[in-house]
Amino acid sequence: MVSAFIATAFAQPDQATAKAQWRLVADQMRPKLPKLATLMDTAEEDVLA
Repeated sequence: MVSAFIATAFAQPDQATAKAQWRLVADQMRPKLPKLATLMDTAEEDVLA
């Protein structure tokens, strides 16, 4: 399920929208999966390059 949420960032039409979606997913994960959200924050630039 987590991978499905993360995959939504890659389905965006441009980099700006992909970054916004990535942050939205990370923020939604933060309350229940704080370590994953922190990892997403750290990896954002590399993953979406």
